[in-house]
Amino acid sequence: MPLTLYIKSEDYVEVETLARLVERGTLLAVKYAIVRKNPADDPYLRLLLEHVPAGKIVSGMGERPALVHMRQFGLAAWTTGSGCIAPRMVTGLLHAVRSGDSDAAQRFYDAFLPLETLREDISLIRVLHDAVTLSQLADMGPLLPLLSSTPPEHYAKIAEAARTLLALERDYARGSQPLNLST
Repeated sequence: MPLTLYIKSEDYVEVETLARLVERGTLLAVKYAIVRKNPADDPYLRLLLEHVPAGKIVSGMGERPALVHMRQFGLAAWTTGSGCIAPRMVTGLLHAVRSGDSDAAQRFYDAFLPLETLREDISLIRVLHDAVTLSQLADMGPLLPLLSSTPPEHYAKIAEAARTLLALERDYARGSQPLNLST
C-alpha cells in the first residue's frame, strides 16, 4: 500500500532515500511541513525538488505558505486548515493559483490570513478546533486526550476571525463577492 510521508524536519529522512521511496512507489506523496520564517527561502525544499517531482509534494502547513509553495516551487497543492470554515474559498484559491490569476489568488489568500495567523500564534490544532465550534458550524466537543484547551482569553479573537471567514464563504457561495473574488 503506497504511503504518504509527513516531513516536519530536515533530519527525518535523507533526500536521496526519500527519492528512492517515491521512485519505487512506496511513497505516493510527500507532505512537506518544515516551517520557515520565509517560505521562499528553503534550501531543503529546493534540494528535495531536485530529486522528487513537484507533483508528488504537497505543502502541509495550511494556507500561510501555500502561495509561495505553489507559485515558486510548483508543489501540487496544500493541506488546508481554514478550509474547514471556507471550503469553497480554499477551492477558489487553488483554482486561482493554478490558472495564474495572481490578483484573485491574493484576495483569497488575504481572507484566510487572520485565522491562519491565530493558528500559528496559538496552536494549529486547538484554534481550528475552536474556530469550527465558535463559528457555529458544528460543536466540536472536547479536544482529544493529551491536548490542552485554548486559553479562554483567545476565544473572542478566534470567534471573530472564524465568523468573518465564514461570512465571506457564505457570500462567495451565493455569488456575492465582497472581496471582488472573480474565480
